[in-house]
Amino acid sequence: HKMSKQVFFDYAGKNFLVTGASSGMGKKIVQELAEAGAKVLAIARNKERLQELKQEWPAQVVPVAVADLKDMEAVTEAVNSFVQEYGKFAGVVHAAGIDGFTPIKTYDDELAEQIMDISFWSAMRLVRLLQKKKYTEDGASLVLFSSIAAKTGESAMFAYSAAKAAVSTAVKTLAKEICKRRLRINAILPGRVHTPMTAAGGDPAMEARHLLGVGEPEDISGVVLFLLSDRSQ
Repeated sequence: HKMSKQVFFDYAGKNFLVTGASSGMGKKIVQELAEAGAKVLAIARNKERLQELKQEWPAQVVPVAVADLKDMEAVTEAVNSFVQEYGKFAGVVHAAGIDGFTPIKTYDDELAEQIMDISFWSAMRLVRLLQKKKYTEDGASLVLFSSIAAKTGESAMFAYSAAKAAVSTAVKTLAKEICKRRLRINAILPGRVHTPMTAAGGDPAMEARHLLGVGEPEDISGVVLFLLSDRSQ
């Protein structure tokens, strides 16, 4: 049911940062930004898959493997190095995240906290860093991944749903704080998408509610590239 792309973006001379860049939706966003001529700081945990992206787009992709996004020292070092060599960012995408079942009777504390930290707290730390004038252009666009789970509240997914709801709510207040330089921030709420993270299986009833079928990463990347563009102001 896929159509060829009808909308194209020109990001030549523009720099972007993408987390969760080595697989799924994050990877697709990096690929489409690179295809549009952008220079991309691609941050993820999987060094091998990042190197594959670099081989695919050697002139566009700058890969940095970070074991844990809580390690803001490593993230800041990568950001500083990139900006010094290529210039400030025109946009930031926080696509990193994990899911996992957390039934209230038996959930694992460590997993629940990890889900919240990667989806929510890492996003807040990234915004705190990248809203600084020395790292982002005036008018830069920040895009954070929430999820439709923030609104639907699937069974045994309280940590994931809560983390994504926190992102959706936080951007409303963050927008009022970072707007002085015309910085923009948006959260997107994808439904179920075929990615390595969702490949383990899903709830057939939940998938049945997706009337046009479960999505693909390219169904999401186009929306993100639009939000990063000056046409979304």
